Amino acid sequence: FLNNPLVKRSNALLMRESKLAQRTAAHIAARPRLRKAAIRWTTKHPERLSGAICVELIRGGGCPGGASATASLAAHDFRSKMPDIECPTLIVWGENDLVVAPVCAERYAERIPDSRLVVFEDTGHLPMIERPGRFLAELESFLDASS
Repeated sequence: FLNNPLVKRSNALLMRESKLAQRTAAHIAARPRLRKAAIRWTTKHPERLSGAICVELIRGGGCPGGASATASLAAHDFRSKMPDIECPTLIVWGENDLVVAPVCAERYAERIPDSRLVVFEDTGHLPMIERPGRFLAELESFLDASS
């Protein structure tokens, strides 16, 4: 998915730290149909998100530090460090994640000791935003069990 040329071009434009990127994000965020098209890559049901949340997600791409942070995260391979994690870890994933494939969640759970994987059905890349009630319930349960 991330190697799709259209996705690469869109991300390159929105993640640029420039006034043009910020204006482009503002233009997209102000138009419901464009907002839906931009957000559909990260959420299974963009129509369920409030306009304000969509605006924040889109405008965040042009923020100072956003491009370099995203590039750094994408370039860093942390798989070899996963077995060294020494605290209980909750992994929450959307089964319809188009940004990072759900199979990655299973691999993370296999590599991270004392981890718990929860996959939300009918959910994309942002389970904490798409399903905040369920996310908070899972987090509370995890924290209670870990204390």
